[in-house]
Amino acid sequence: MRSILMSAGVAAVLAVPGAALAQNEPSSVKELDAVAQWLTAKSTAKCTEKCFVLSKLSLGGAVDKGTLTFRLEGTALASHAVAIPLFGTPTSVRVEDVSEVEGKGTKAAAVGFEGDHYFVVTRGGEGGRFVIEGKLFLEKESALVIPGPLNALETDFTSGRMVEGTKLSGLTQTTVHFDAGDAKATTEPPVFQLSRAIRVQRETSFEYRLVLRSGVDLGVVRLPLSLGEKVLDVTGVAGWKVEASDLVLPTAGKSATITVTGTLPDAQKTLVPDGRAPFEWWLVESDAEHRVTPKVEPGSAAQLDAAESPIPRTQPTARLFLAKKGQHLALSVQALAVVEALGAVVRDHHRTVVITANGDVVGDELFTYENSGLDHLPVLPVGMPVFQATDGVGERIMRRDPALAEILLPLRKGVHQGRIQTVGESRWGLLGGALSIDPSAMPLTASRTTVRVGLPTNVHPVVALGGDRAQWFVGFEGLVALAIAAFVSTFAFTRTRDRVLGALALGGLGFVSIGAFAAATGAVVLAVLATYFARVLEGTQRTRVLGGLVGAAALTTIVAVAASSSRTRNLEPAFWSDDRTVAAMKSEEPPSVQGQPISPAPMGAASSAYGVPPGLEAKEEDKKVGGKGEAGNFATNHYATGIVQGVQPVALPLPSAARWVVVERELVPRDRPLAVRIYYVTTAALAPALALWLGCFAALAFFHRDAFRKLVAALRARLAHKPTPPAAEPPTEPQPQ
Repeated sequence: MRSILMSAGVAAVLAVPGAALAQNEPSSVKELDAVAQWLTAKSTAKCTEKCFVLSKLSLGGAVDKGTLTFRLEGTALASHAVAIPLFGTPTSVRVEDVSEVEGKGTKAAAVGFEGDHYFVVTRGGEGGRFVIEGKLFLEKESALVIPGPLNALETDFTSGRMVEGTKLSGLTQTTVHFDAGDAKATTEPPVFQLSRAIRVQRETSFEYRLVLRSGVDLGVVRLPLSLGEKVLDVTGVAGWKVEASDLVLPTAGKSATITVTGTLPDAQKTLVPDGRAPFEWWLVESDAEHRVTPKVEPGSAAQLDAAESPIPRTQPTARLFLAKKGQHLALSVQALAVVEALGAVVRDHHRTVVITANGDVVGDELFTYENSGLDHLPVLPVGMPVFQATDGVGERIMRRDPALAEILLPLRKGVHQGRIQTVGESRWGLLGGALSIDPSAMPLTASRTTVRVGLPTNVHPVVALGGDRAQWFVGFEGLVALAIAAFVSTFAFTRTRDRVLGALALGGLGFVSIGAFAAATGAVVLAVLATYFARVLEGTQRTRVLGGLVGAAALTTIVAVAASSSRTRNLEPAFWSDDRTVAAMKSEEPPSVQGQPISPAPMGAASSAYGVPPGLEAKEEDKKVGGKGEAGNFATNHYATGIVQGVQPVALPLPSAARWVVVERELVPRDRPLAVRIYYVTTAALAPALALWLGCFAALAFFHRDAFRKLVAALRARLAHKPTPPAAEPPTEPQPQ
C-alpha cells in the first residue's frame, strides 16, 4: 500500500505546475521534486545499442550507367538523433541528393561516412519512423556493401541486374554485385568444374580449383565452405571475401579459373560434392606422420588412378576419387607415432695417431658424415685441438663455453667431410706395457671406424685389441719358421745339442726377417745335400748335381727375398683406398679423399700410457681458455708458441713412424666407441732374447770349430793347388793291312 501511495504522490507532483511548487514548498514536496527530476534524467539517457531498425532498402535506376536510386525505410528507437548506416564503401560509391521524407515533403539529410559505409543522422518522425531517399553512383566497382542489419533488399532496375537476385533478406555485412547485362537474356547453362585436394600434414591444408564458363558474364560466384575452411589465398579473381560460411568470388567475363588455398581444422572429414557440378575430383594426400583411410560405404566415391588428377600431387601417398552427384567420401585421419632415427651418421671414420720416441703425440681425425638435421656436432677430443676443417677448408675452433674442453664442429646438410687435429703427450714403459688409444667423444654412429697408430723404432707391438678381431704381431709364420728350422736342424746335425742350437738360431732368424730365414734355410739344405751327393756321386754326375743344387738355392733365395719384400709392403696399413700409394701414406700430411677419413688419437688420460708426463698435469685454471700462459692453456704453451686464439687454423703435418698398427671395426655406435689397446715391448726388453739368439750362433760356431778349420784348410788347399798337365800318350803302332 505504501508503494502505491508513493507512486500516486510522484504522479501528482509531476502534474503540478512549477509555479505552484514555488509558492508552497513543504519538505515532503521538495523530496518528491528531487525524485521526479531523477526520473526525468534517467528517461533522457542516450541509446547506444539497437537504436534503430532497418526494414527495407529499395534500389532502382540503370546499372549500365552506374547511377542508382535508393530508398531506405526504418524506425529510430531513441528520442535523440541516431546514426543510421546506409551502404559503402565510400571509396567506391558516391552518394548525392540524400533527403529525409517528412509527411508530403522532404528535407535535406545529414550524411557522413565512417569506416566502410555512409551513415545518415535522423530522429525519425511519428513513432520514430523514417524514410531516406537519394542517389548513388558506382565509380570503381559494381558492388555495394550493406552493413545492416537489414531485413529486406529489393531491386527494380531499368537496365542490368543484381547478381545475387532481385530480392534478398537478412543482410549483415553483405556485399552485393551488379551486372550491366540484360537480366532477361537467355543464357546457356554455365560450366562448373570443381576439383579438391586435401593434404593431411602437421597442418591440414586444402587446394580447390574451380573452372567456370558461361554464355554471359559470370558475375559473383559463391563457394560454400562446408568443412570449416580457412581461406588464405585466392588466385584468378580480385576482391574476394568470406561472408559467413561462403567464399564470395566476384568474376569478370564469361570464363574464369580460380584456385583457392588455405587450411582445414584437424577433424574427421566427410566430402560432399557441390550440387552445381556434375562431378568432382577429390585428391587425398598425407605425409609420413599421418594415415588417411577412406571409409568404404554405400554411395562412396570411386577411386581412380592418381595420375589423372587435375591438381598436381605432392606426396607419394596420393589417392584420387571421382564423386558424382549424390555420392560422398568419409575420411578417417590417424596421427602416427614418430620413432627416433639417425639425423646424422658417419660413413667412414679414420683416426691416425703418430707417437714419437720422445712421447709427443699428433692425432689426425678425418670422417665423412651424412647430415639431415643437425647444426653442430659437439666433440670432446682427448687432447688439445689445433686444427679443424670441413671439406678441406680450415675453420676457427669454437667452444660452447670457454670453460669447457668440448668443441663444436659445424655440420652441413648432405655428405661432407670433417677433420680435427690434436696434440698431446704419452709415456712408454721401460720394458713394455699397454698403450690405450681412447676414442674422442663423438656422439654419432659410424658405419666403419679405422684406427692407425704409428710407433717409433724402439717400440714393438705384440697384440692390438678393440677391433673386430685381435691382431697379433707374433703370427703363425713365426711358428712355422721355427718348425722348419727344427726339421732342417735334424738332418743338418747329428748331436741333440747341435740340433737344439741350430733350431733356435735358424728359427729366431724367422722372427727377425723372413727373407734372411729363407736364405739361411736354403744354404743349410744346400750344404746337407751337397755333402750327401759328394759322397755318393763321382765325376761329371756329381758336378752336374752340385751345380743344379746351387742354381736351385739361388732361385729359392731370390723368391724368398721378393716374398719378404712384398710382405713388408703388405704390412703397411691399408688405410686409404687403392688410389693412394704407400708414398702418400708415408707423407707428412695424408691426402684427403672423399669417403676415406682419418681420425685423431686419444690423448691425455693419466691412467693410461697415453697420459700427461709427470710435472705437466693440467691444473683446473689452466684447463680453461684464458687461464695461465700466453696462449690460453698448458698444452698450447708446451707444444706450440705459434697458436693464436680466434684465427683460422692450419693443418699440422704428421710425423713419420717406424711401424704401424691398424685396428678396424664395422658399425661403431655412439655408446660403444672404438677404444684400442696395444700391448707392446721395447727394444730393452728384447735385448736378452737377442743376446740368447746370437749366443746360439756363437755356440754352434764354437762346437764345430774343428769342422770350420778343416773346411777353411780344404778351401785354401783347393785354391793353392795347381792342376798338372795331362801325360803324353804313347805312339800307336800301325796295324798290318
